[in-house]
Amino acid sequence: ETVVEKGGFFCAGKYFQSAKFGQEPYSAIVSAFSDLCDLMLQSKYLDDEMMKDIKRALGSDGQMLFKCVTNISPFLDQPCCEMPESEAKNETAFSTFKAACISFLRAMSSEDHPIVLFLDDVQWMDSGSRELLNAILGDTEMEYVMFIMSYRDEDRRYVENLLPHDKIFVDIALRNLDYTHVCELVNFKLRSRSEEIDALSEVISKKTNGNPFHILEFLSSIQREELIIFDGEAWIFDSEEIQRHTMISDSLAELLSKKLRCLTSIVKHTLKVASFLGYSFSEGMIADVMSDLIGRNCSQEDLQRSSNNVQKSLKIAVAENILETTRHGYQFSHDKLQAAFICQVDDSEKGNLHLSIGKHFMRQSNDTSAHQAAAHLNRAKSLDIVGAVGGDALARINLRASKYCESKFAYADALSLLRYGLSQLDERGKWQDSFDLAFEMTESLERLEYIMGNFDASLRANRELLFHAKSTETKINPLVHKIDVLISAGRVDESIKEASKILRQLGINIPHIITPLHVFHKLQTVRKTFQQMTDEEILRRPVEQNSKLAATIKILVRFCDTCMLKLKIISVLYSGLLATELTLENGLSPYSAGSIALFGFIEYTLGNSDRAFSLGDLSLKMYSQIPSKEVGCIVVIRTSLSLLFLKVRLKEVYGLSKKALDDALRIADPVSISVLGPLCTFFIGLFSGCSLPSLESFLRTTHRRLIALGYKELPMVMKPYLQLVLLLQHGSEDSNAGNTLNGEIMKEEDFLAQCEGDGWDVAYVNSFYICKMFLLYTFGFFKEVHMLYKETNGWKHVRAQFGYLALQCLFYHGMSSYRLYQTTGLRKYLRGARKCERFIAHHESSGNPNATPLLKILQVEALAAKSKNQAEIQIACKRAIQLQAREGLVHLEALANEQASRIFGAFGCYSSFLYLDSAIALYKCTWRSTAKYKLLGSNLLYSRSEEYDKDSVVGTSVSFPSKEVKEFADADEDTKMLTVSISESNF
Repeated sequence: ETVVEKGGFFCAGKYFQSAKFGQEPYSAIVSAFSDLCDLMLQSKYLDDEMMKDIKRALGSDGQMLFKCVTNISPFLDQPCCEMPESEAKNETAFSTFKAACISFLRAMSSEDHPIVLFLDDVQWMDSGSRELLNAILGDTEMEYVMFIMSYRDEDRRYVENLLPHDKIFVDIALRNLDYTHVCELVNFKLRSRSEEIDALSEVISKKTNGNPFHILEFLSSIQREELIIFDGEAWIFDSEEIQRHTMISDSLAELLSKKLRCLTSIVKHTLKVASFLGYSFSEGMIADVMSDLIGRNCSQEDLQRSSNNVQKSLKIAVAENILETTRHGYQFSHDKLQAAFICQVDDSEKGNLHLSIGKHFMRQSNDTSAHQAAAHLNRAKSLDIVGAVGGDALARINLRASKYCESKFAYADALSLLRYGLSQLDERGKWQDSFDLAFEMTESLERLEYIMGNFDASLRANRELLFHAKSTETKINPLVHKIDVLISAGRVDESIKEASKILRQLGINIPHIITPLHVFHKLQTVRKTFQQMTDEEILRRPVEQNSKLAATIKILVRFCDTCMLKLKIISVLYSGLLATELTLENGLSPYSAGSIALFGFIEYTLGNSDRAFSLGDLSLKMYSQIPSKEVGCIVVIRTSLSLLFLKVRLKEVYGLSKKALDDALRIADPVSISVLGPLCTFFIGLFSGCSLPSLESFLRTTHRRLIALGYKELPMVMKPYLQLVLLLQHGSEDSNAGNTLNGEIMKEEDFLAQCEGDGWDVAYVNSFYICKMFLLYTFGFFKEVHMLYKETNGWKHVRAQFGYLALQCLFYHGMSSYRLYQTTGLRKYLRGARKCERFIAHHESSGNPNATPLLKILQVEALAAKSKNQAEIQIACKRAIQLQAREGLVHLEALANEQASRIFGAFGCYSSFLYLDSAIALYKCTWRSTAKYKLLGSNLLYSRSEEYDKDSVVGTSVSFPSKEVKEFADADEDTKMLTVSISESNF
């Protein structure tokens, strides 16, 4: 009531002891979420603005929840639709489901409307709920949600293993009722108040020790034994008689035992069956199970008698307050009562009871019943269960139950059911007598082991599938999946070798040693074929349904990806051309878009930028024609890396790349997740001028989703990115700050040592060097940038792998070379700078819009190096700054202002301070780099101030142009009183 009165929402869910007999996954959490949706829809606080905010926060993740929380649909931005099987049954579905639950709670809660979720009896929580709860509790950004979880003292040992040990919980021990509260409860139940009842309350308080359930059972017991009687006007009893009659040692268990002993054997037997059916059940369910127990071949008279007995027994149980009637049948009035009847079942009876209940659920047609049937049949271990229902039938029901759990994202339960079902098939005869069933189950096992991160177990199942497969067609899916498993396990070199073997099995002969001559001949063939068709004709090619062709192209694309990351460029070119050739000769398949993107990359590598871009555009059109998220993430990421940037601004590519990474996370594309996705999206965001906080948010959000996929720590490829962003934002206490990527996320030496022997080592090292280059230049370590250029062989590997990054690397090398030339006068630096300028100018002349902003800044440096004409330089600086502002490239706009400030500071011009003021404002307020703007304010400003000719003072003092710059003077004791004196001519 307190929560609701203050604008909050209180919702609850309960777990039941019958969970071990096939309870729905996440039952209590789903029930609480469903309550929350109903409460929110009925709330007076829900207006159009709040609904829009909820829809925006939920986004596409809300679709994942619809399968479990059906009344969430009003809060979804798009109509609910069935999730494609490829998304529902992959290793990221559960992580997306967890992310959706987190998004749901974040969207529904706010400072004004907090949420309290009460989960009762968490000791009976299923494994999926435990993992989901850990994910929710591990979310550091959720602020206005409170979880209350209850359990009984005797079940504490179960609960301690359920909850995360790294979280702080407030443990509240609920005390028993004191005498005053016992009086209130007894008065309420007897609807009377007197001194005699207070005396009775004292007796009850001593007998029950204030346990509420014990109190109610004690009252029921003394009424049943007629120790207390209502005569129509008042209660008649003798407190002393009650005390003498009931033993001092009467515990709750003894009271329940007495209650059970009072029941007839027929009623007890009925309630035993009911306790195994679950907390709630129907009369028909019990009657069906009872009929099976007495034998379906018995007479109609016996069956009718059994049905009548069930009906009578249920009425007696309701009268005795053991059961309560519900809309759908009956439920136990307290789970302690259900537990008491479960304990009454002898071990010798359990097998038959589970078997009969399992058969009852097998006769139902829905998937929920299949799940419950498997739960009971798998527990009937004392019987010849295979003989009773058949080994194949038991395996099929476990397969069906496994699929049901998988559809609910309960992968651990799905895997357990599948393993048990396979164990029921005859080990020797299953591949002869039940081939289709054994193959389907082993294929599901292979996938589920992969989903759970058991890569070795997945590969063992894969070997079994390939060994028993009867044809090439049945081998296709296991062959393709084997490559994905090896890549996900980080065994990249092994995946390359295995892909070569698999392609030979599929009829594609890749030479053991690929030479440039092989590539040349294949290139001529593909180009000749392309010349004979227009893009429209290629897009009109029929979609080939040949699974072998689709698998072959997919493996070739995968082979190309992995070779690219290991810098096996000749293999990349050859496999890419092979994939393109198959697409052109045989028609389109889901992976044809990927093969066309590969061909575009090859043309770019060979210097044909226009053709490369048109092929990238063609691959995206082909993808939209045969949509598949698995293909899409690869196509978009590759084209944005090497093709789109040739004609499209990076800001426009950034959104496309983020969407591709999101798709990759949804369908668990191993290459896109492990390296290409985070690498591509981060660097496009960085070099397109995204603010540092937004980049940090992107990295941490991606990290959370990767944790949900099973990554226990920040993935290697993301460590330098996050370290770079944190250093730029906050700096470092290290005296060498700006010269290293050392910090709380990583140390340079440790990172490079870890890279050795890792499957993705080349990509990791390249991305590390790019981050370090950016950091070195930003903090003014120009000599180190030059040395890094030499260490990376002129960024040769980056040019081969990531086209758009080569522009950035050569730009910062050119800028550093100009700075070194200005300070040393050595012409080797000037030659290096001009070489970089020519490379970027070539891209601009080819129509690359991303080259122009970089070239303008370089041209200012070139002009300052050879000319002293301030007016000419001023015009060039203004044009460079205006272009960066127009393009929205905040970091380059700040850099151009910083550049102008330095150049005109050397001339002694006052405009130097105006440019510096703009640079500081951009670094501080827009790009949000605290470390950089502090460096500019404290070092550059004052060092340049000292260069002015103080003997030419004309009596004019100029204060700092803005509060941002003045902050540094206020903060520094040595320069607090600093004013800048300027000569009349310079003014």
